[in-house]
Amino acid sequence: QSFLDSMQAEGRSGADIGIMNPGGVRAELYYAGGDNPGDADGVITFREAANIMPFNNIVETKDLTGAQFIALLEQQWQPEGSSRPFLKLGLSDNVTYTYDPDAAAGSRVTSVSIDGEPLDEGATYTIASGSFLIGGGDNFSVLAEGADRKDTGLIDTDAFVNYFGARDEVSPDHRKQAVAIT
Repeated sequence: QSFLDSMQAEGRSGADIGIMNPGGVRAELYYAGGDNPGDADGVITFREAANIMPFNNIVETKDLTGAQFIALLEQQWQPEGSSRPFLKLGLSDNVTYTYDPDAAAGSRVTSVSIDGEPLDEGATYTIASGSFLIGGGDNFSVLAEGADRKDTGLIDTDAFVNYFGARDEVSPDHRKQAVAIT
């Protein structure tokens, strides 16, 4: 969510969807009232934020068609022989989708909504993410095929810190964004 929100800030180019690669989050973010009583104060320090997102990737944007975005979601099921068969992308709050886990590779995603509206396969959507993922990292090769790659000059850790700094309170969102339907 911090990638999407950072691109909505004044002076930024805007984006429609924020995405985090599965390996980009490297530590837990505990919250007051959560399951970890050792961190019950609810205060997030810069050190904690940097431990969570330690890579200092540049936030970049890239344009994908709706069809390419569906292909991106399909690529969460990794190629045969990969060390991990499924890498779940972190998606901004405005994205939801359904999938059939038993369907053939390339046809698992059954519906996608952006901002509560069905995704238009022919429309163009601007994606915001770290440079590693935008370049096609973790076998998300469809991102390398996107158009109009832009370097925002913003570091991902800074976008994450700014996200918290702009809010008095941040609570975890436990809604499911991806629902399996067979």
